[in-house]
Amino acid sequence: MTTNTDTIRNLAQQDYKWGFVTEIEEERIPKGLNEDVIRLISAKKNEPEFMREWRLKAYRHWASLERADAALAKVGLAGQFDTLISAEMVSRGKPDPEVFLMALELHHMPADHALVFEDAESGLAAARAAGIEVVQIASDGKGGSSWAPFLSALDVGR
Repeated sequence: MTTNTDTIRNLAQQDYKWGFVTEIEEERIPKGLNEDVIRLISAKKNEPEFMREWRLKAYRHWASLERADAALAKVGLAGQFDTLISAEMVSRGKPDPEVFLMALELHHMPADHALVFEDAESGLAAARAAGIEVVQIASDGKGGSSWAPFLSALDVGR
């Protein structure tokens, strides 16, 4: 038995004498994900324009959610909401009520069971147009406000 084990060990430790080398073409792209990287990959794959645009739209949506998360974190509300709807998800921005109507639909909720906290006139108008009660909040104009601790105490979104 030792002879077989020694033979296997010797064979396993040898260089592979029937080796081969395959030259492959390689191209490197910058680290990270951005619109330029998406365009480059799409071009390398020779994708049609509609596919590139679809990928770019998906990337912009993802990036908008990242910005929304950052904005919520800035005012102390990160992780407080189960659903985020960004401007890229709707075809018409505020004061059109589409964003609030989408939220109601996603949560299978009638307008009279919802409450909107808004700091912008266009948002107030959009909430009212959706038939949702709205509470106007003050903003410091720098992305912060005095209302974040109040909303956190309410355990908003849970």
